[in-house]
Amino acid sequence: MASLVTPMNGRLYDLVIPSYAKVNLGLYVLGKRPDGYHDIWTIFQQIEFHDLLYFNMHDAPLTVTTTHPDLPGGQDNLVYRAVRLLSEKYGCSDRVAIHIDKRIPMGAGLGGGSSNAAAALRGMNHLFQIGLTREQLAEIGAILGSDVVYFLYGGTALGTGRGEQITPLSDLPACWLLLVYPAIHVSSGWAYKNINLKLTKNIPLNMGDAERKDDVAGLLYTLENMLEEPVSARYPIIGELKTRLTNIGAETAMMSGSGSTVFGIFKDKEFAEYARQQVQTPEWQCIVTRFAPRTDTLEFV
Repeated sequence: MASLVTPMNGRLYDLVIPSYAKVNLGLYVLGKRPDGYHDIWTIFQQIEFHDLLYFNMHDAPLTVTTTHPDLPGGQDNLVYRAVRLLSEKYGCSDRVAIHIDKRIPMGAGLGGGSSNAAAALRGMNHLFQIGLTREQLAEIGAILGSDVVYFLYGGTALGTGRGEQITPLSDLPACWLLLVYPAIHVSSGWAYKNINLKLTKNIPLNMGDAERKDDVAGLLYTLENMLEEPVSARYPIIGELKTRLTNIGAETAMMSGSGSTVFGIFKDKEFAEYARQQVQTPEWQCIVTRFAPRTDTLEFV
């Protein structure tokens, strides 16, 4: 396999894979499970904003490095755990060096860590020609984290169970988004622990019809994120950002996942860029991006 020249520093790598972020177009917490997790109903949407994973096969033990000072490498990284689980389950080589060019903020509700783990599984499957199906990779992904399975599918998808039960849906029409990360790290565990299930709203009655008709686009502007209540109570900036984005002209605005990223959906890129200029501060990370369609292949060349 020929190495690829990366634009990062001119170094040769055996494989380079984008690791896409996601937003949740609605998230409903249905109740707590006996295993301590929560049953949810959510629409995942892949976006073009991404990290990059660089792979090099070598004759030394597995190594994982990152560009982010707060993201650990080595055994404490989810990518490391993903590769080790893959090796243990299928007996494949784990003699590879993986470098994560980290762009997706941590603790932001954008699924960066889960996406990295999924990209590592896909990359190893391709690099070492293991030949696993998406479903086989998903079995490992479910062990690593609820969102990892989704990132093996991408695109627009319904997530149920604790989020690991994925039903692919037709790709939504292209939309531009402004992501606003207000430099607040929110723990998913904390957000779920502090939700008041007595106040949790039921899934709208027409959701079942939407699943059968694959008509998510028609419901996009009626969905809610039930984790906003505890996160906004602690961090009022979440609600303030939603109001600011809708006042500027966003079609809708919502917190993604357990936060703290708030995103607004806009009709075109120019309007999203205008909104970015209005809300940008030196402390916040503001990104204009758009929905990314699902890919039906696990291979990358």
